[in-house]
Amino acid sequence: MEPEEESALSIITRIMKYTSIAVDLALYSVAFSDKEAAQEVLKLESHIDEDIHKLISKLLLAIRSPSQSPTALGAIRLATALDTASDAAGDLAGMVLKGIPAHRLIRAAVNCCEEVVSLIKLRRPVAAQPAIIDVLLAKRGNRYLLGPEWRELKVGDTIVVRGPLEEVEDLASETGYDLRFQLKTSAPIVAAAIAGDELSSSILHLKSAARLTLDLAFHALISNDRSLAEEVFKLEDEIDDLYIDVLKKTYGAANPPMAEEYVSLSIFATSMESLGDAAAIIARLIVEGENSEFIALVSGKSEEAFLKIEATDEVEGKHLASIPLQDLGFIPVAIRRSGLLILPIPLNIELRNGDELIVKYYKPSEKEMEKKLRKAIESLGFRIVMVSKGD
Repeated sequence: MEPEEESALSIITRIMKYTSIAVDLALYSVAFSDKEAAQEVLKLESHIDEDIHKLISKLLLAIRSPSQSPTALGAIRLATALDTASDAAGDLAGMVLKGIPAHRLIRAAVNCCEEVVSLIKLRRPVAAQPAIIDVLLAKRGNRYLLGPEWRELKVGDTIVVRGPLEEVEDLASETGYDLRFQLKTSAPIVAAAIAGDELSSSILHLKSAARLTLDLAFHALISNDRSLAEEVFKLEDEIDDLYIDVLKKTYGAANPPMAEEYVSLSIFATSMESLGDAAAIIARLIVEGENSEFIALVSGKSEEAFLKIEATDEVEGKHLASIPLQDLGFIPVAIRRSGLLILPIPLNIELRNGDELIVKYYKPSEKEMEKKLRKAIESLGFRIVMVSKGD
């Protein structure tokens, strides 16, 4: 009996998953000079390239008439965008393998603000699966597991995770692992950025904007959400400006003994800019409206969702940290105030009436529970102004 042929949808879903893992694993490998993690990124990049070639071949063979061209074109353009993003991850990993030291600002950018990427050694079992933490990679002896499920993990495994800072710290504490040595370099740099240090602020902003833009683009694609795609275009324009700004400030502050580290900053900035380009390609699939058949093919396959909410006078003057959004499972990722984007979000920011927040959350399995979550947001003093389609 011949094995069942893999569908285009299955290949696309895997490419998107692997691309997301590759980007964050590359960021981690740079921050901690982890050559083994960097090698895994290059393997992932190779898998992604193979899947892209497989997808394009499948779609070209499937075309029977001119009317089917938009579907294939949409998939090919998506594959191109994902290839761009995975190449950016590969560039970061290559920097690690070539022994180019990471500038302290890169380490801070990876381990700051609302979401961090960190290594944890499981010295005790995990009592309950953390809802808003992703496991990117697990190492067990000489074996690696990509994107494992929580139920697959064992005491003694070393894992690389992505999630909100407080949740990651709680997980590390529960499993008996001390994260302080990983995160201690970030705090003073984040503080300097908040205090007005221009280069620190630009680097943190660039990383946060690039990673958020790719996430939003993925979600806009699978939910065919034009309004979210338009938000991606706004962010991508800001990333382009930040990219030039970072290069100017980097070379303006050049110090010959630290030339290699400044090279790493340039590669880092270029990679983040490439993520923005990839996100814009994905967003264009929705905005141009030429690929509705392809969009229908991949629609409804995301566990993540995004809301845009607006602060009312009920929360005027309150610190964002004092409002229990994360307790409900909502992660604030950006604030737009008077047309300007604030990202990453300062820990001590006071909200103003009219502030727009983009928040990420994981969709519950029951529709009624999701409705309750949104009502809970409104009860905190926010108005929902954008709901992603398909949620």
